[in-house]
Amino acid sequence: MARTTYYGGVLKFRTQADPTTPGEQGRMPQIGFGTGGIFDSRVILNALQVGYRHIDTALLYGNQKQIGEAIRNFSRDDGSEYGGVARVSRKDLFVTTKLGFYPTQMALPLPPVIRDFVNNTSVKGYSRENAKGFEKIGIEQSLSESGLSYFDLCLVHTPVTSSLTFWTSEYPHEFTNWKHDEPIKPISWIQWAVSHLARVLSNHLTFPDNGYRSRKRAWKNLEALQKEGKCRYIGVSNYEVPLLQELMEYAEVLPAVNQLEIHPLRQMKEVRKFCEDNGIAVVGYGTGVVINHPVIKELGNKYNKSPAQIVLRWAIQSGIGVIPKTTRESRMRSNLESFKFKLDVPDMKILSDLDEGRAFYWETSNLHAREKQPQPQNDEL
Repeated sequence: MARTTYYGGVLKFRTQADPTTPGEQGRMPQIGFGTGGIFDSRVILNALQVGYRHIDTALLYGNQKQIGEAIRNFSRDDGSEYGGVARVSRKDLFVTTKLGFYPTQMALPLPPVIRDFVNNTSVKGYSRENAKGFEKIGIEQSLSESGLSYFDLCLVHTPVTSSLTFWTSEYPHEFTNWKHDEPIKPISWIQWAVSHLARVLSNHLTFPDNGYRSRKRAWKNLEALQKEGKCRYIGVSNYEVPLLQELMEYAEVLPAVNQLEIHPLRQMKEVRKFCEDNGIAVVGYGTGVVINHPVIKELGNKYNKSPAQIVLRWAIQSGIGVIPKTTRESRMRSNLESFKFKLDVPDMKILSDLDEGRAFYWETSNLHAREKQPQPQNDEL
């Protein structure tokens, strides 16, 4: 008899109903498997075998083919097994993808050669299909490459809508081996210089409507994809409160999910409270970036758990979804075991007090919504 696996809790969102069960709220597994940088379908298949039922990807990652291959191998309704584990139906798996990463046109501060490369190249994550306004083409391309008929959740990857804000929102540093109290190290002086110049320019230049129409067009594309059945749920990523409020002005469907960088050093409490009040589930990425923090290590020793398990458990008890990434089976299992213990209230308070708003991936607080003003007559998408 095939053994069963434990794969954690469930996140619910009030903004979108379950399309397969009338009257039920939308839901998703609270823990998922992150796949950025993973191009081996066997790793993804191993995660499914271990017990993950949520796979997180993005057009930027360029691994839709491998993800589709793993899911097709594992999702069968014939009662067969894979590695001693019963295969499951496709409807029992949850696949998230993200698109619209790049501005619609990366032309403003770029020379023609670079602009043409960014807008026309066939490199997966840098293709036009991953730009604002091309979400429908991007999803159709991803579905074709993966061999899937739909995605469970489609997110706007970032609210960035111009090449200048792309640079000013980036937070360049080296974080993989970061240790507490060490200074952030720029990736290179060239990237630091370009980023710094972009920040200076952004303080002196204004763009029409701060990218409002571009963001609106991106969301309307996702709403259309949902109506076509290509995305069961739709949501956003890296949206802070002002941008969520802006979206609510034009959205027919409110986001199911907001995916953000969240860990004890960047807890995003204001955004999480806003999402909670409006029925939007929150999923955190980047949880593992702070596992070298001494307080987290100390708590790991207290509970006889790894630092990664402590951070994941903090997020889980805080009602946040998590998408840890690893290629090692032992760590895949260890991450799932974060559901099998509980942090005491005083220790949750200790972790909560670590918050300093420190971003390790993107500094999104400087991405602004459109200023309140009368709506123009020709508000075309």
